[in-house]
Amino acid sequence: MGVGFLVGNKNGLSDIYRGRDRFKGYFEPTQVDGYPAVFSDSGDYRSQGTCGIAVGISDTMTIRVSEQGRLGVKSCDRAKQVASMVIQTIKAGG
Repeated sequence: MGVGFLVGNKNGLSDIYRGRDRFKGYFEPTQVDGYPAVFSDSGDYRSQGTCGIAVGISDTMTIRVSEQGRLGVKSCDRAKQVASMVIQTIKAGG
């Protein structure tokens, strides 16, 4: 499991959408706790337990959660769950 801020994305999730062509594996918009998000990766390894999600937490900040485990297709569920926990932690700290 990896969690991080995408500090190079000065325009938040909009930068992910602008670069969507590089995500050849999958690019699937979703939401996490009401925040816009997208499952995406350059290759589709979800059946092998790898899934990534980016969540726009503001117009200028995006978090990325990557799950690499033995969960198979449920890896995206786990990545989304962890993204929700990160959002709740950020809200609690503010």
